[in-house]
Amino acid sequence: VTAPANTAPVVSAANRTAAKNATLSLSSLFTFADADGDQPRLYQFYDATPGSGTFRLAGVEQPSGQALPLTAAQLAQASFVTGLGGADALWMRASDGISWSEWVGFNITVPNRAPIVTASSATVNKFAAPNVNTLVSASDPDADPILRYQLWDSSAAADSGRFILGSVAQEALQVIEVTAAQWGSLSFRSGSGTDSLSVRAFD
Repeated sequence: VTAPANTAPVVSAANRTAAKNATLSLSSLFTFADADGDQPRLYQFYDATPGSGTFRLAGVEQPSGQALPLTAAQLAQASFVTGLGGADALWMRASDGISWSEWVGFNITVPNRAPIVTASSATVNKFAAPNVNTLVSASDPDADPILRYQLWDSSAAADSGRFILGSVAQEALQVIEVTAAQWGSLSFRSGSGTDSLSVRAFD
C-alpha cells in the first residue's frame, strides 16, 4: 500500500504593535494552513529578545533563548506578555504530526514615547536652596512613571551654585543621577551670578 506523500504545513505571522504589558494569546499571532487538510499537532515558539516580553504557559513565565514546545491542547493556555518598550523578535513553526513547517519570524513592537521635561529660568536670592522639583516638572505621554533623572551643572566656578542631594553637594561638570525616590530631596543652593543647568528624565 502506497500512501500519498505528506505536504508540510505552512504558517504565516505578521508584525504587529501592542500596548505595554499586554497579554496576547499565541493562537492570535499566526495562521496555519495544510494542503493535505491535516490539523496542527505540535508547535514550537522561540523568543530571540531576552529581557523584554515573555511567553507564558498557564500563567507561568517561560525562559527566552530556547524553543518552547507546545501541543495543540496547550496552545489555548499559552500567551505572550509584552514588555515596556521596543521590539521583540519571535519565531514559530508548526507540525501536522509528520512534517514541520518552516520557521517564521515576526516582531511585536511596543511603542514608547520619551518623557517631556519642562523647566524655566528662575531668579532667586543668594544662597537660597529651592527644591528642584519646584523648578522642574516631568510628564510622560504614555503615562509611564518617571524612574530617574539626570542633571548637569555647567557652572564650575567656586562661587557658583551647586545641586544638593540630601545634604551632600554635587560636583559640577558631571552627570548627577537621581532616582524618583530621591527627587524630592534634591535642591539647588544658589551662589553668585548665573548658573547654567540641564535636566532630563527617564521612564
